[in-house]
Amino acid sequence: MAYSPLTWSEIYTSYTAPNNHILFNMLLHSYLQLVGGFFPVSEVLFRIPIAFTSLTTIFLMYFFWKKRIGTKITFIIILSFILSPIFVIYGTAVRGYMLSILFVLCALESILKYSTTKKQRYIATYFLSSLLAVAVIPSNLFALVLLLLFPLMKSKNKKQLIKLIFKSVPIILCPFIAFILWYGPIWRSLYTALKHNNGWLHPFSACIHLYSGFTLSLLPISILSLISFLILLKRSQHKPATPNSFNQEQANNIIINKPHKHSTITNLINPTSIGITIIFIAPAIVILWHIPAPFPRVFLQIWPIWLYLFGIALKHLFGIIRKNKKYNTEYFFYSLVAIVILWGIGINKFTPELSKTFTRKFSQDDLFQPYFMKKTFNPLNTVNKLVKLTNKQSGQVFLSQNSDFPSIIFYGKLLGIHQSFWLTEIPGKSKINWHSINSPHFILVRNKEDMNIIEKRFEIKKFHPIDFSETQNIYLVISDW
Repeated sequence: MAYSPLTWSEIYTSYTAPNNHILFNMLLHSYLQLVGGFFPVSEVLFRIPIAFTSLTTIFLMYFFWKKRIGTKITFIIILSFILSPIFVIYGTAVRGYMLSILFVLCALESILKYSTTKKQRYIATYFLSSLLAVAVIPSNLFALVLLLLFPLMKSKNKKQLIKLIFKSVPIILCPFIAFILWYGPIWRSLYTALKHNNGWLHPFSACIHLYSGFTLSLLPISILSLISFLILLKRSQHKPATPNSFNQEQANNIIINKPHKHSTITNLINPTSIGITIIFIAPAIVILWHIPAPFPRVFLQIWPIWLYLFGIALKHLFGIIRKNKKYNTEYFFYSLVAIVILWGIGINKFTPELSKTFTRKFSQDDLFQPYFMKKTFNPLNTVNKLVKLTNKQSGQVFLSQNSDFPSIIFYGKLLGIHQSFWLTEIPGKSKINWHSINSPHFILVRNKEDMNIIEKRFEIKKFHPIDFSETQNIYLVISDW
């Protein structure tokens, strides 16, 4: 609601937050211009583009992965994903997160194709996917850089790794060039936005929230992927090493059945295992490195990468079961489908309890039950109260940035209230000067801490609460300067 009325150039240059979802806002603007004249403003109207994006993501995930990890395994991965609280929350959320997942998925496919074929056209598709991804959210660069580990995982020794790095320079540069091309013209705005330092004040809690959100949402396949990893780990301890993996003396010891004491460690420490480990722990490193820590939702674009690695693990597990004649993979598949469905239904019923358990107090839940998913969040009621309090007089209500002001503007429009009715500080509007307002007016804030910030900023002397809810609180302010 803040950016969609602006032109493309205004959306691009009005960069006021670290993750402004620029390309998403541009596409939303064009979509509303196209359909706004034919259909009335509604929730469905706003959510259709994201729902379409979510369906496209699922379709491409199935199309890309069915040949790589198998139709059945891909079905299980997708089923687990769409039944997760994450998909329920962001599958129709009017933000750019699902669009980010879509573009990172396309970038992943380009990288995998390049790793196996070395064809130059996949460098071009990876660059295009990178450009679109960073254009949505700048932090998507993080996932794109992690994808560069995939071509390097094929190296068998240090010399081959160095050669692969030199050969992969063109594709390695793609995400960085894309980032510079998109944000170079507005680098000052981006730099200023990054200094806002918004996020979680407790990095360790943010880590717990991120990884619990992922593993619990996908618990059945998380457990099976771990089992598959442990089996492969055990097998690698007994796997004979080749002369390519060891020096000549170690190879001779293997030939005469005298395993070298370091052979197990050498089998475990290889580019593939190191690359996979980095992909999974990289978000934790970033979160613990910076205070305040990034919001856990910033790392949603990594989900396609993690899901694909889970699929690879499940593929190995199905292969092991297939080789064991005592077990039937068909029974295993249908049993797993039933378990995934039951878990998906169950976890979505217990998201309030999970939110309280894995979200630090006063921190915003991103992955289980965000405030806008709670029954206590009712902006339509808040709008009705504010309109009644002001006797429908515009310019009487100031909406703080933290009060979820777009929801107020949106539901106000559903009631026929123009956006100018509200005092807001959004792109394209000048800063509010309250000293020129002499009549009583109202403030909508997120909580008491938010009100304290507003109080200091505008040097407010008298105010008292009018209406309290969990996320949107109304205060009456007396202008007696």
